[in-house]
Amino acid sequence: MGCERVIVYVDKTVVKVVGLKIDRINLTAIEKKLLERLNRPVRVIGVSGAGLEFDVYEFSPAQVFKNEGNIVEVIANEGITGAEVARIVQAEQVPEIAFDDLVSITAQQGGCTAEKWLQLQPGTPVVR
Repeated sequence: MGCERVIVYVDKTVVKVVGLKIDRINLTAIEKKLLERLNRPVRVIGVSGAGLEFDVYEFSPAQVFKNEGNIVEVIANEGITGAEVARIVQAEQVPEIAFDDLVSITAQQGGCTAEKWLQLQPGTPVVR
């Protein structure tokens, strides 16, 4: 697959995670992988990509967002629509973090846990 973004809710904050290898869109398996990496509760809101290739039969039509060319760009978890996740993906305020940097972010000491994520700006190197 291409450059997917996994939109997650962690530490009372919405974060875009990139660089996670996704073979098949299984939101529960992705949550489990992130939970193991972060050692804290995490909820996958959705997955975004330039052209997600997989079977969408298990998802309701509202959970799947397709572009004008009928290419699937977003899959949302239950309780949220694909269009809502697509707006989150476009939001510049939502920090983006590489999957490999997740451990260093959660290992930072002090302060509010949500602030660790909110201080991230696109292109800012992660302090290790």
